[in-house]
Amino acid sequence: MSRIAVVGGGFAGLYAAYKLASAGHRVVLFEEHRDVGLPRHCTGLVSGWVVDKIGGPAREVVRGEYKVYRMRVDGDASLELVLGDPSYRLERVLLEKKLLERVLGMGVEVRLGCRVSGVGLEGRVESCSGGSVYDAVVVATGFLDRRNMSLPHELDVGWEPRVVWGLNVEALRGDTPGEGVVDILLDGWNGGFFYWSLRTQDGVLVGGASYTPPTKDMLVEMYGLEDIVGVYGGPVLTGPPHPRPWAGRVFLVGDIAGHNKPLTGGGLFPIVFTVECMAFRSVEDWPDCLRATARMLSRQVPLARLFQGVLDRDGIISLLSSVGERVRVGSFDRHEGLLGWEGIGRWMSASLRLLRKSPGTAFRVAGAVARSVLYGLW
Repeated sequence: MSRIAVVGGGFAGLYAAYKLASAGHRVVLFEEHRDVGLPRHCTGLVSGWVVDKIGGPAREVVRGEYKVYRMRVDGDASLELVLGDPSYRLERVLLEKKLLERVLGMGVEVRLGCRVSGVGLEGRVESCSGGSVYDAVVVATGFLDRRNMSLPHELDVGWEPRVVWGLNVEALRGDTPGEGVVDILLDGWNGGFFYWSLRTQDGVLVGGASYTPPTKDMLVEMYGLEDIVGVYGGPVLTGPPHPRPWAGRVFLVGDIAGHNKPLTGGGLFPIVFTVECMAFRSVEDWPDCLRATARMLSRQVPLARLFQGVLDRDGIISLLSSVGERVRVGSFDRHEGLLGWEGIGRWMSASLRLLRKSPGTAFRVAGAVARSVLYGLW
C-alpha cells in the first residue's frame, strides 16, 4: 500500500488519516499545534449519514438531535423543513480528540507541533523534521493556512471563494426554539447571510455569519443570553469549491479546497463525502472523488446565492411564502437535494406563483434552478 502524508490535524486531516489507515495505507500526520481541536470555530451540525460514517467517535459526542429547520424573516414569513434524516450537533473538540486516539491506536505516525512549510508536486513534504517524499500528500489545512505554506503553482488557479465571518456563543439560558428545532433567521441587513439558534444538552447555542463580523454583544442582546460559557468563530466559506484541487501527488481536502456547503458554510459533510470516496480507491483515482465533490457543491451555489444577496428581504419573504409553510426533505446536508427532481418541481412551481406578485424574484429563482441543473451536468 501507499505511504501517505496528511498535512493538518483538524477534522479533515484526522478523518483522512483514520480512513486511509483503515484502508491499509501507511500514514504520517503533521499538525502545527501541540494539540488537536484548536482553534475552535464550528457549530458542528451534521446529518445522521455523517454520524454513521464516522462511527463511534461521532456517536460518543452527540449533543443534540434536530428534525426541523425553521427558516424565517422576522415575523413576516417562515418555512419549516422537516427532515427525514435528522441532524445532530457534535462536540467538535471532543470529536477530534477521539479521532486522534483512534489514529494513534492504528499506528499512524502523528507529529504534533510540527509545521509543514512546503509541499512539492512530486510528493515532497518540507517540515520541522526535514524533507521526505511520499506516494501522495493530502493537504487538509484551513483556508487561510495556504498563505503560510508553499504549494505547487498548478493549484493556484485564481480560485477565491466567497468568505463571510461567523461567530458562535454558547450559554446556559437564552431565547431559543424548542427541542429538536434549528431556527434560522434570514434578514437583508445581515449582509446577505443569517443567524441561527438551537438548544443543546448543555444549554443553548446561537450564532451569526455575515460579511461584517457579528459581535458577542449583538448575539447576547438578540437572544437574551445568560451565563455565557463559550465564544468562538472564524471564516466561513460559501463557495464555489476549488475547481481542480489536485496536482501531481498533491490533493487538497477540506477548507483549503473549499469543501464547504455554500448555503451554510458547513464542512463536515463534504469532507466525509470526499474521504469516503478516496479511502478505498487507488491514488490514481482520487481526482474522480474530488471532481464529484466539486460538482455536488457547485450545484448548491445558485441556491445559496438566492439567500445571500441575490434576493432582498422582500424577495426572500415572497419566496418563502410561495414555497409553503412546511416541506419534507431528506437531509439538510444534501442541499443540492433540495433541487433534485422533486425539488426542481417545487421551486419552479414557486416561481410560477411569484410571476404576478414579484416577477423579478420569480426569474431569479428560475435562473438559480437552471444553473444548478447545468452544474449537475458538468
